[in-house]
Amino acid sequence: MSFLARLSLANRGLVALITIAILGFGVAIVPQLRQQMFPDLQFPSVSVIASYPGATPEIVEQQVAIPIEQAVGGIDGVTIVTSASRTGSATVWVNFDYGIDVKAISSDIEQALSRIDGRLPANVDPTVMAGTTDDIPVIMLAASGVDEDELRGRVLPALNEIDGVREATLTGARRKQVTISVNQKENTQAVIAALTANGVSTAGGVITEGGLSYSVAVGGRFTDLDQIRNLYVNPTTQLKDIAGVEASQGDLATITRTNGKSSLGIAVTAIPGANAVEISHAVTDKLPALESATG
Repeated sequence: MSFLARLSLANRGLVALITIAILGFGVAIVPQLRQQMFPDLQFPSVSVIASYPGATPEIVEQQVAIPIEQAVGGIDGVTIVTSASRTGSATVWVNFDYGIDVKAISSDIEQALSRIDGRLPANVDPTVMAGTTDDIPVIMLAASGVDEDELRGRVLPALNEIDGVREATLTGARRKQVTISVNQKENTQAVIAALTANGVSTAGGVITEGGLSYSVAVGGRFTDLDQIRNLYVNPTTQLKDIAGVEASQGDLATITRTNGKSSLGIAVTAIPGANAVEISHAVTDKLPALESATG
């Protein structure tokens, strides 16, 4: 019989006490462990997105995509660089070897882009985006027969309040837009000028009083249609006198379907390091109250 076995048999009470203590510690610590539906992974790919409004795909390719490809292609660790050019924008995908730190290579890409800033058109400002499994929604919800405003006004704020939630976003909804129909063509430029000069908040400076500094903002965004209708195009004419102003539905940016039928979707993502299982349970617990509130 080994020494360890003899020692254990001679001290049965102590061994039992240690075993119970270890089991108790395990039972206490397990609920505190972070649970994830997916392991934390960093994809070996970074996207560079550049917008060039009004440019044709050919111009975007020559003036935006190719310079970016040349700039990032020589970075250590980069294996493949591909791009897609379309009207008004370019996307460049930079693939690299597994094991390379995404933050480090993203920084290298940003530095490379800064060196070619003079080669890009003046209004082109590339954005570097890196994806991880943290971008995958923790839970996806489907809604049908519910007004979009109800979801935006009640459901999304309630879900965003849950501890650990990064963002709850609505998919499959149409963007709201305002359509202005000018009665006479010669009034078009006056309407454009009035809209450009109004509905925007601009910095007006800083006021210092009593040892405190206050930022001053001039103007503000439009909050309803009447503000637009009552806008003065000139000292004697309001916009409603020369144009019709109506709210309308824009085109669908995304299409969501559930069981083959059109629906609205809600995607809930978690902040890095949050407990995904707890978030999904918290969302599920809130659903009955949200369903009652939205009818």
